[in-house]
Amino acid sequence: MHNATGLTAEQTKFITHNNVAVTLLTLTNTGGSTTSRTVTATSPPTTETSADGSERTGKVVTRYQVTTVTPRFSGDGFAADGDDLVRNIELAPGQSITLKLQFGATAEELPESNQEYERYRGYTAEEALRSHLAEYNQWWVDNVPYIDVPDENVKKMSYYRTFLNRINYVDANILGN
Repeated sequence: MHNATGLTAEQTKFITHNNVAVTLLTLTNTGGSTTSRTVTATSPPTTETSADGSERTGKVVTRYQVTTVTPRFSGDGFAADGDDLVRNIELAPGQSITLKLQFGATAEELPESNQEYERYRGYTAEEALRSHLAEYNQWWVDNVPYIDVPDENVKKMSYYRTFLNRINYVDANILGN
C-alpha cells in the first residue's frame, strides 16, 4: 500500500507463464474533496507508439543476437504521450478506481507470448487477476504430486523446492539452446 496526501494506491503485480507482466493499481481518494490526478506509466524499452496511440512498442536484440524481443506496453484507458502512457482520473471522496497495465515481452519463437499479451490486454482488471490465479493454481495441480508425510517441514521443503524449480525454469526455445 502506498500513501500520499488524500490518496492511497494498492498495487498487485504478477507475471504470466508466457511473459506478460500485469500491474493492477487500485487508487482511493482518502481526502474530503474530489481529486484529479494524472497517472503516468513508463517502460524504457518501448520506443515507438502504435498508430492508434494506445500502445508503446519497441525492439530489443538480445546479447549475441540470439533473438529479438518485442516489448508491448499498454493500459486500460491509457494513451501514449511522448515516451509514456498517461491517463487522467477524477475521484470523489471515498471513491476508488482500479487501473490495469500490461507489458508483454514477446518473441517470434514464442507465439504464445503475443497471444497471452492480447488476452490479458482484453481482460478487465478482475478478469486478469482471476485468470492468472486459476492458471497458476492449475499448474500446481498438473505438475506437483501431493505428498503426505508426518513431518510438516519435509512437506514444506518439497513444495518449496518445486516452487524454486518453477520460478528458475528457463524455456530457451530458440535456435542454439
